[in-house]
This record gives sequence, structure tokens and C-alpha cells, in this order.
Amino acid sequence: MENANKRILITMVLGIVALVACLIGVVRLAFFQKGKYSGDEELYDIYTQEQFEKLSPEKQQNCVVEEHVNPTRGTIYDDKGRPLVTSVRVYSIGIDGRNFNTKHEYFAENSPYLDTLIHDLAVKFYEQFKDRYDTSTHTVGFYRDKLSQAFKQHKRVQIFYDHEVVVYKKMILDKDIAALESLPVLSRTIAEKDLGRYGLAGRTKVHFSSVLDKNGKQTVRLRPYGDMASRILGDPQKKNGIDGCEMFSPVLAGEAGVRRRLYMNGIALPVSDKNPPVEGGDIYTTLNIDIQNIVHQSLLDQCKQAKPAWGCAVVMETATGDIKGISNFERKIANGDTSYVETRNYAMVAEVAEPGSTFKLASLLAYLEKTNGDTTHRFKYLCDQFKVGKRTYLKKDKSKYGYDRSDSATVRKIIQKSSNVGVVNMMRYAFPTYAEYVQKLNEMYITVGYSAQIGKLDPVANLRPDTKIFEEQYSRYFGAAFNMQPMQTLVYYNAVANGGKMMQPRFVKSSRVEGKVTEYPTVVIAEQIASKRTIAIAQDILRSVVAGSDGTAYNTARRVAPGLAFSGKTGTRDIYDTQLGAYNKNRNAVSFCGYFPSDKPKYTCIVYLFDAPYPASSANAITVFANIAKRILNPPHELDSAVLATCFPHPVRTQAANQLNAKYGLKLNSCKGSRYCASDSEDPKRVKSVEVKQSTDKIPNVVGLNASDAVTELRKSGYSIRIEGRGVVKSQSVNHTDKIITLTLSPG
Repeated sequence: MENANKRILITMVLGIVALVACLIGVVRLAFFQKGKYSGDEELYDIYTQEQFEKLSPEKQQNCVVEEHVNPTRGTIYDDKGRPLVTSVRVYSIGIDGRNFNTKHEYFAENSPYLDTLIHDLAVKFYEQFKDRYDTSTHTVGFYRDKLSQAFKQHKRVQIFYDHEVVVYKKMILDKDIAALESLPVLSRTIAEKDLGRYGLAGRTKVHFSSVLDKNGKQTVRLRPYGDMASRILGDPQKKNGIDGCEMFSPVLAGEAGVRRRLYMNGIALPVSDKNPPVEGGDIYTTLNIDIQNIVHQSLLDQCKQAKPAWGCAVVMETATGDIKGISNFERKIANGDTSYVETRNYAMVAEVAEPGSTFKLASLLAYLEKTNGDTTHRFKYLCDQFKVGKRTYLKKDKSKYGYDRSDSATVRKIIQKSSNVGVVNMMRYAFPTYAEYVQKLNEMYITVGYSAQIGKLDPVANLRPDTKIFEEQYSRYFGAAFNMQPMQTLVYYNAVANGGKMMQPRFVKSSRVEGKVTEYPTVVIAEQIASKRTIAIAQDILRSVVAGSDGTAYNTARRVAPGLAFSGKTGTRDIYDTQLGAYNKNRNAVSFCGYFPSDKPKYTCIVYLFDAPYPASSANAITVFANIAKRILNPPHELDSAVLATCFPHPVRTQAANQLNAKYGLKLNSCKGSRYCASDSEDPKRVKSVEVKQSTDKIPNVVGLNASDAVTELRKSGYSIRIEGRGVVKSQSVNHTDKIITLTLSPG
């Protein structure tokens, strides 16, 4: 017992001594050797990264390296976490021969081995960059001359310049730097197997100073899906779109700073930064790349057919106001060829377009609110004589009508037929003055301004509420003689689809900066823009425009989308010609705005084609709308039931296949160990791993994948990606000259 107590006592004493020693060590480090372990400038030489790379190995043993860091701009994602815009580092390349001494023990002056080295490096440069730099100018001889100047004349020679490497087709990326840094001398050594080739057989510890100058590092923004939604995604240099707007650009940009490393006896130790950099944050948008692709292709197809000066299409989620897809195309003509590119955000530009007859919904809402939902009254709608003071104005919808026609129609039929005369009669019946009509529009938030998150929707200008001139009042009742952003039209149509609740357009759901998430909630502009009775009547009438035989959308809807239940209103306006001083009937603005499905709407959409030559009509806009609605509501490979989900004829993500297994209780074997899987051709109920292989040109072969997975695999290739069609990838073609990969899709 006595011996046991002694052992316990000794153990306690030793523990106390160890604890005291630790405390003394901590105090010593904290107060007496703090500078030694914190990179104190009085104890260590301070170098930049460039200077450090040129130091001798001895001087690199104990020093502090300070690297000025410009943060990488953050990534913009779609609503499923797929990258829409990302950043890539590019490098301008030079060879700094000032540190390469030909009197070095490894290479004598004018040594033939030096010529061999220069030739080998020139060939490697040529092979590495021949796919992006003109081989008629950037020959092996070109690189040999540059390297000879650097190594033999002890110069710093630039090979690729800043202005070149930012061009998409000529980018020099991290993978190129890795390839160059593996080459003889550029790697600061020579591989043992190559020593004999350069007259260094038997040598050990071959070491060279750094000669590869890659400090012209820049960051370039890349869009994996090409020009799809490029205008709304934006450009930080032009300060537009999500990437460049005042609200989100600072989040993406991050903050520049200085990063420090302490080298003690050759071992790198992290030390606290004086001004630590903040990496660019990421933005998570409301856009959905699948819906965006549908909007893009549907609009582009009709633009090519109808040839408008510009066109836009926007899809909004009805309940939230989230923008799921938005495309803006402008016509470009070069050498007789017409193409469409994204340049301006026409959907949110106020000064460019009269709303046309889609605005008749606004007048209908005003009428119904003022008359408590009266739809029984009948109005003349083909032609009429309007008495104002001592004057009489004769108006008719079509030139074939005589002014003596007395045909009348209900409110429903007037909207179905899109009668200008009928709408004006409705407004003059409901509102004693034009000013009261405009006031009612403002009260319903239809013509007032509000934020759109990445921009502002201005109040509708030029409505002239105080005008007493009948001609000015007349045209404004049905959407002429003033301009309105297509997005504003979409917002109040969406309110009707949403039971009267008006939602602010939302493009961004959240951002993440160094782990901190900021949410951007949905914003309600107005809980109820009109009474529930008014909204219900308006919904019924909008449905009849498409489904009723008198509706202006009826024939086109039956032709392009039989069985699709959607609601909305057509719009057609002649373009005002300033040279003629009148409207030109051969130049049209055509549109359609509505929602789908008619019962329990999920999405609201507007299509607007401006300055389309005759015979363009609202049928072109309806076709775009209907194609968008069909493809969104009936996506390819949608699994409606467990019966359909029994095999995967095309490669799908393994994670998705396993989730479907669990969700539907399928008796499929679990697929593990690879990113993709597909059904076994001999046993469809058995899945097997599928590898994405590289083709002979080192581009992944993505045939069989869906669009988003294909883009994910190809994104790192540095090529631009174009998508044609919808469904799964049936073929891919590579244009190495322009660095473009074209994926042709078709439904499975």
C-alpha cells in the first residue's frame, strides 16, 4: 500500500512538472518568441512570390512570403446548383532568361545540348498550343527563336501576351501551366531519365532557378452554356445583369488582400494575414437551365422565321415571382446573313415598345372593379361615333366596316375579339373621366414603378392622365401611344394567375460568402390588386381567348398545342414610323402574355417580337408561348409512375438512379462506383456503370447524356458549348478552330 501511494505521488508530481513546463513554453512563445513564429518583419526578410521563386535554396529556408491576392470572382448557379457563370484563371507566359546562366555547370556557352533543350521545349510549346494559336505564325521555329533569345541572350522574352490570353479561343489555363511546369528546366530540374539527352548523365540533384514567368495572371468569366441567358446573367465590366448589378457584383467580387507564409528551415507555416483576402461569393439564381434552354430555343426558332428587329420571352413562376427563364435576341445582319444575339435586356427596357392589345387586360380589370364585375352590358364593338363636345369622332376596327354598323357585344366577346372600339366604349361607360381611369390603373399597381431586384421597373410614362384630347385618350385605352416594359406586363398578368397577389420579379434566391448564406426572400408588391370576383372573371375571359371559338388565339392554339390548357391575351401593334409620321402597317409588334396550365397556374409567360415585317402576327408569339408551355409541362423522360421508371436507356447520374430506386420501390440493383449508370442492354432491369470516355481529340464523349450532365463534363475543356434541340445528346461535333462544341439533342 505504501509503495502504491508513493507511485501515485510521483505521478502527480511529474504531471505538475509537465504542466508547468507547458505553461512556461506557452508563455515563452506568446511573449518572448512571438515574433519568431508570427513572421516578424524585424526577424525575417519579406519577399513577394515572384522574388521567392528566384531565390537560392539557402535563402528560401527562412523568410516570409507575401502574396497579394486578387480574389477569384464567384460562381453564378441556377436553381439546381448548376453553374451558369464561373471564373477561370488565364496566364500570359514569358521566359525569364536572366536567371539562366550559360556558364552554369550544367550547360557550357554554345553547348549543343542547350540547342537540344531549346528545340525540345519549342516542340512541346507547339504541341501544347497548336489548337488555339495560328500554326502559320506560331510555328516550332517561332517558339525556338523566343527560347533562344531568353536562354542565350539572358533576356526576359514574352511569348503570350495579356490581350491574347483573355480571348476565349486563346486562353492559357491552369492545365497548360501544369504541362509547362513538367518540362525540363521549366520544372527547375530535369527528370533522371532525360539527363543523358542533355549531357548530364550521372548527375544528381540537378537544380535550376525559375525561368517560367506566369505572373500575368488574370481572371476571365466563362459561361458553360454559351450565350444562353447571357444578357440577364450580365457582365461586371458593363455593370449589367446579375454579374454586374450594384446589388450582387460586390458579393461576387470579394475583397483583395495579402496572404502570408512563413518558411522556417524550409518548412512552410501559415501565419496570420495582415489584410486577409475575401474570396468572391457565389450567387444562387432562380433561373432553371432546363427551362432557360426551352425559352432560348423556342424564341430563337420563331425569330429566325418571323425576322423581328428584336424579341424577348420570360417565364415566371406564378406563386413566387421567380424568373425561371429569360431570353433577349437582337437581329444582326452581316453579308446578307441574319442572326440573333443577346445584346440588350429588352424585357426590362422601358422606352422601346408599346404594350399593344395585351394591355386590354389592364382595362378589363379597371372596368370590372369600377362596375362591380358587370359583364352583362353590351357595347358597340365594330365601329362607333364618339361625340366629344361639339365634335364627332368616327372609329372602326377594320376598314371594311361602315360607320353605320350597330353590332354590339358582351365584355367577354370584346376581349376575345380584341376590339379597340369595344374596349374604348367600356372605359368611357365605366369612368366619367380619363384621369379616373388612369388613377384606377395606378391603384392596381399596373402602371406604377417598383424594384425588380437587379434593376428597376419605372412607372409607365406618357399616359397623360390630364389630357383632354380624345385621340390621345382613345389609343391609350387599348395599349397604344405609350411604352411599357414587357416585364411589367408579365407582372400584372402573373398577379391575375396568382389569384390577385402581385409578386416582385426575383432573379436571385441567395448568396454565399465564406460559408455565410444570405437569403433574398420573395417580395409581395400587393396582396390583392383587384377583388377576387374581378380576378375570377378576368381568368375566365382570358381562358376563352384561347379556348373559345371567338378568341384571337383559338385557331393558333388548336394548331400548335391541341389539348394544352393555357390562358392569355394576344397583342398586335403597327410600328410608328417617325419618317412617315404615322403607323406603318407593314411593320408589326406582336405579343402574347398568359399563364399555364389554366387551372392552378404554375408559370406565367410573355413573348414579344418587335418590328416583324408583314405577314408576322400574334400567331408567331402564340407559337413561342405554346412551345415553351408544352416543353415545360411535358419534359422528355419525365417519370410519371413506377411503371415507366423501370429502366434507364440513356445514361443518368448514379445518385439519381438510386434515388428513383428508393422512391418507386424498384427492384433494380444498386449502382455504385461511377458517376453515371444505364440499363444493361440484355437485362433492362439491371443497371451497370457507364464511364464518360475521351474521344481521340481529348474531348469527353457525352453522347447519351442529358444536356446539363453533358455540359458539366465538357465545362473543363475550355471550349464554348452550343446546344441545339432538347432531350439527350445524340451527337457532338467539335470546331477546334473556333473552340466550339455543338451538341445536338433529341427526345429519347
